[in-house]
Amino acid sequence: MHKQLFPLGRVVITATAQAVIPPALVSISIARHESGDDGDLDAEDKQINKDALKHGGRIFSAYETPQKKKFWIITEADRSVTTVLLPEDMKLFIDAMAAQFEAGLQLAKSEGKAATNAVLRDIDSFVAEAMTYFPKETFDKNDFYDKIPSYE
Repeated sequence: MHKQLFPLGRVVITATAQAVIPPALVSISIARHESGDDGDLDAEDKQINKDALKHGGRIFSAYETPQKKKFWIITEADRSVTTVLLPEDMKLFIDAMAAQFEAGLQLAKSEGKAATNAVLRDIDSFVAEAMTYFPKETFDKNDFYDKIPSYE
């Protein structure tokens, strides 16, 4: 039996991940994740996980299916939820956030400088948080800003 190093909270899986990861592999990978075996991460990400165990923070693990399909398991910093997902799930979320910010920025520009500045601060806050939260290969701040044509 493995040792659980942290609570998982509610465990959820995205529909795309559920379609490609065999249920037994999901169970095995969650057990690895909660016991500190974070899979295929580089040394920097492994250290981030160690720090998160000591001081709080999200815990991220990366695994592969037998068909070499990457998938991730992420436990939130407050340990309320653990999500099994594919990298493309995260990319879809990031693209949706960029589109939402673009629409909000266009609306704010019609409302004046104060509204525009408020949305610009929200975008910059999101980017700062994303830089610490999302896996390196998923989030590039310059690419994100490029997806918001109205950002100046």
